[in-house]
Amino acid sequence: FDLVNGRTIASFILPEAWPALIAECQRVLRPGGLLRLTEFEWGFTNKPAVETLCALVNRAFFLAGRSFSPTGKNLGVTPMLERFLRNANFHDIGSKAYVINYSSGAPAQPAMVNNLKIAFLLLQPFLLKMGCSSQQELTALYEQAIYDIEQKDFRGRVNLTRVWGRKR
Repeated sequence: FDLVNGRTIASFILPEAWPALIAECQRVLRPGGLLRLTEFEWGFTNKPAVETLCALVNRAFFLAGRSFSPTGKNLGVTPMLERFLRNANFHDIGSKAYVINYSSGAPAQPAMVNNLKIAFLLLQPFLLKMGCSSQQELTALYEQAIYDIEQKDFRGRVNLTRVWGRKR
């Protein structure tokens, strides 16, 4: 392949599986082919319910052994991406940071509101299983978060990191 593109895959790849994943990407790339990975960190808002839900998800991933964070305060994968490529002997490695602004009135807000509504619902069983919260607390946080992200004073950002490298 000329390009292997992985986007927001950290939620279903165990930390110890990354080297094998990178090796498989390298295997299927032609010489000079490009591996591009994009991952995110979230929870940057001005509303406590949204920030708390993001923090609970980060904590659950940590407790499940699916985080690179030493504390569970974030997902921790974005600082690891370049190292993965270096360790696999890719070259011409680069990186770029992006921000998705989903504040009230921002172009990305409608799509992000829909994504968060779905994500915060689908993640509730995982949060309960990992003991991060009670159903009562999750229900209240969810209702408040959905209310908050639709308010005119809501501010929120998702930070993305994209890294790339070429197969030798």
